Amino acid sequence: MTVFPAAKVRTFVPADAPSLKRIASAALRFDRPDAADLVDLLWPQETPQLAVVAEVDGDVVGFAFGSLGKTQTGALRGHINIFAVDPAAWRRGYGNALLAELEERLVATGAAAEKLMIGGATLRFAWPGIDVRYTAASCLAEARGYRQYQQAVNMTVELDAAARADRLATEDDETRLAGHGVTVRRLEKADTEKISPWLESWGGTWRQELLSTLDRPSGAGAYLAVLRDGEPDAQYVGFAGYGVSRPDWFGPMGTAGELRKLGIGRVLLRRCLSDVRAAGYETAQITWVEPVAFYSRTVDAFVERVFWIYRNDPSDS
Repeated sequence: MTVFPAAKVRTFVPADAPSLKRIASAALRFDRPDAADLVDLLWPQETPQLAVVAEVDGDVVGFAFGSLGKTQTGALRGHINIFAVDPAAWRRGYGNALLAELEERLVATGAAAEKLMIGGATLRFAWPGIDVRYTAASCLAEARGYRQYQQAVNMTVELDAAARADRLATEDDETRLAGHGVTVRRLEKADTEKISPWLESWGGTWRQELLSTLDRPSGAGAYLAVLRDGEPDAQYVGFAGYGVSRPDWFGPMGTAGELRKLGIGRVLLRRCLSDVRAAGYETAQITWVEPVAFYSRTVDAFVERVFWIYRNDPSDS
């Protein structure tokens, strides 16, 4: 039996970045062409000790990044956001060593040992969970005691086809909405103070996600639906963003319940997807979808990626 050298698992240092990007590009074949960019996206800025690499004979062969979040009861939860091993070093125990070290560090940083999760992290996330096509990753997770907690899907929109089918046009709908006093426009810096409490009421990290688009020079944006825009009693009634995590990904989106029948969400979605198309992308991903029928009907989106979200205690809230 072949005995492979053990990996030294240590904290990430900036000099590791090129190796990690190379490994991500090689290992994450269903996430090309931007797999390398996920290293920058998911690096845990606030808790750098939660970025670990596996090194063998001086060469980096894998990495794993984590972060902290909160449960519904306010307890700290540890999230494993990405782990990857160079395909040339698969099946040598390096992925297991990485997860074991990261789990220990998550607990040492404050997460409860029984509240660890693979996937489900926001503000910055690359996937809802493990893409079911990364079978080895799912097998490793389950071998370490994680169990499937939820399933999530992404939907794909073929943007040129949607445009040809008149699925991205909004002019008629915007004219109709104007008759109801609703204006659809871009999110602006001047909106920040007033819109923040309303976005906060949606829960989660949607406020941070949407407002983060204001700080990016390109590749991200957001639209608002505003009732009586410009008037003292103006009200925000809808929002949608794109490029928050990955440049061709759409979300989050929300519409005030009492006005959903006006078709506000349809306009917000199409405006965002038109921007993604104008940026040169042939397809867009609608992330972590729940109303599958709405997106299928509105822009001919179809379910393409399926993810399993794991917890080490699936019964936990």
